[in-house]
Amino acid sequence: MGGTQTVRGFKRCGMCNQEWQRREELLADPQVNFLGYQAGVRNLQPEYFLFAHSDCVNTLAISPERLQDLALAPYPRKAAPPSTARHASRRLRYQLSPWSTRCENLLSRALLRVITRWPKHSA
Repeated sequence: MGGTQTVRGFKRCGMCNQEWQRREELLADPQVNFLGYQAGVRNLQPEYFLFAHSDCVNTLAISPERLQDLALAPYPRKAAPPSTARHASRRLRYQLSPWSTRCENLLSRALLRVITRWPKHSA
């Protein structure tokens, strides 16, 4: 992953120094494409939403905390019981529709829905 820096604006690309003042600018930029979500392992590793910056072929990493107010669901404090979460995750692995069971991934799922549906500006 290439270097990225947080500056007074929302995000700056560490390779080409392009800066996005607000996250809405970054999400609407046609040169920035969502790559995926890197999940942490039980709070031992940080979580990131990853974006490709096609102008310079860099990867931008943004923590869920910087995006969390885009989701309507509050960040959950407790995970669902393991049997419920395991069954639901197997059933809903590739589905991004709202999930009624509270789990540790509720915020991430809500943000994925917002990010993948964000309208892009014309190139």
